[in-house]
Amino acid sequence: MAVAVLAGLGVWAAPSRLVALIAAGIGIGIGAMMCGPLIGLAVMRQIHLDRHLRQPSRRTPQQPSTTPW
Repeated sequence: MAVAVLAGLGVWAAPSRLVALIAAGIGIGIGAMMCGPLIGLAVMRQIHLDRHLRQPSRRTPQQPSTTPW
């Protein structure tokens, strides 16, 4: 919200409002394109960790004291 307000103030205060509007639109667009994958990666990481931490590992023995070494 604050970014949009600051971009609007910058466009209003700029001598060439069209150029400032284009620059603000590009900046906000790039920011939105970075936030999308950030949220997606955070969600997928949580799903991945939930699935793999729920299942017991098959490689480790249930009783480590019974191993021959």
